[in-house]
Amino acid sequence: MLNNINIDNAFKPKNTSNASLSVFYNNDMHGDLKRLSKLKTAKDKFDKQNATVPTMTLFGGDTFLGVDKKRNSFLVEFLNKFKLDATALGNHEFSAKSKGLAEQLEKAEFKSVCANIEVNPKNDLAKRIADKKLVKSATFMKGGHKFGIIGAAPINSYIGKNEPNENPTKVFDIDKTIKAINDEAKELEKQGVNKIILCSHLGYGENGDLKIAKETEGVDIIIGGHSHTTIDGVNKEDNGGVNKLNLVKSKRNEPVFITQAGSLNKYAGFLNVEFDDKGVLKEDKIQNKLVNLDGFEETKSVNTLMEKYLGKNETLTTVKGSYNPQGSFAERIAPNPVHEHFGKAMLEKYQDKGVKVALFGAPTLRGGIEGKITTYDVKYSMLPFDSEVGVIDVTEKELVKLLNANWKNYQPKNIPDICRASGMSFSASTQSKLNKDGEEVFVDNIKLDDNTTIDALNPSDRKIKIAVDKYTLQTKLPEKLNEFVEDSTEQEIFIDYLKSKKEISTETENKFVFKK
Repeated sequence: MLNNINIDNAFKPKNTSNASLSVFYNNDMHGDLKRLSKLKTAKDKFDKQNATVPTMTLFGGDTFLGVDKKRNSFLVEFLNKFKLDATALGNHEFSAKSKGLAEQLEKAEFKSVCANIEVNPKNDLAKRIADKKLVKSATFMKGGHKFGIIGAAPINSYIGKNEPNENPTKVFDIDKTIKAINDEAKELEKQGVNKIILCSHLGYGENGDLKIAKETEGVDIIIGGHSHTTIDGVNKEDNGGVNKLNLVKSKRNEPVFITQAGSLNKYAGFLNVEFDDKGVLKEDKIQNKLVNLDGFEETKSVNTLMEKYLGKNETLTTVKGSYNPQGSFAERIAPNPVHEHFGKAMLEKYQDKGVKVALFGAPTLRGGIEGKITTYDVKYSMLPFDSEVGVIDVTEKELVKLLNANWKNYQPKNIPDICRASGMSFSASTQSKLNKDGEEVFVDNIKLDDNTTIDALNPSDRKIKIAVDKYTLQTKLPEKLNEFVEDSTEQEIFIDYLKSKKEISTETENKFVFKK
């Protein structure tokens, strides 16, 4: 149960000589629009009940998602009106690469904090460093006290990769990240700032925020993100569920409090803390409550602003049943009706061209379906990256190679960017077999819907016409990119498909079998 604070009661610190602070926090919004107006209502409630207490609004990164300029422009204006103080940079802030991020932050009135990246002076983000939109740390005066905010981006992501220039953004490894945070904390302390919060997108756990908390000096609170962890209350040991360990000792043997609010605006965090006169967090004064945003009304002005930027939200079809994923990596290989319908949409789109198989990247299509599906759902939740789609001929050997590329680096806690297939069935395993050339093969039992079978260990040069998105081809079979010609986009294909259906079901055929 999430019941640590009565959020209807204002925070009233008893010892006025101490520094008190109330923090409204969130992370991994992923540009979600469904609950955005409810997030604003929760924030208004937080501001009202803490009208006489110093407050801050901090995010743990992945606030943005995708490359849609209209959506990102709307989000910047929303966050400005939301009075966001600072946010970490997550991997999805870089969906549009450094140039796109630099453009979307130009009008930001909040700080993006990040101490563990290296930005070349010729990189587009150097402009945001120059105008102080992007900083290693920022200081805020609240209630007569200075608070420092440091930021950290994820070390295990695509940041800086495939940048379209010679000066990509570089992210530090974990050791350099710890040093960077420590160095920045020391700089803040030299300025007389001894109450420090880290906005982190490193993820919860022994290789993320727990490690950072234990191996840094000066950090008091970590507002986390990236792992989509839901942490409620104050816990000196791991009690499971939402009651995870989140109060540990730093390298100085001072308390460090860690929290995170899941993802997709399902929850928001209300945090109350006090510091003593030396800037040390008082353990017995920490109050941490996650609130379920579904319990709040919508703020109509947010919906009006949304329509101003994005146009009206139209219903495309209704859904029989419901599919509500939890946002875990494992759902990329589990039975998934959203993926299944999109695969069917690709096949229907290109059936007149003789397409037998449709392939697309599992990470590019996300979310669940329930009640109805709207244009906003498709554009801003399901298919935010809107990859180009085209038709090409591949041989059996090339198809096996493409499928096989998914499983070479399989890890249960971080499933790679696998692709989904429609128009065929197959199985995959973490245990490989060797083909005649001595190469590892992880897939088997390949059978097209027209009953054609493919021997994964001895595929032929027979050609098969496939529909595929550019992302999948680029990451799994890059040598075929020169044959790729864009015909449509993922969003266009799915919107047309859904419009043609009065109702769709969440039942799945489950043509894929995974064996660990």
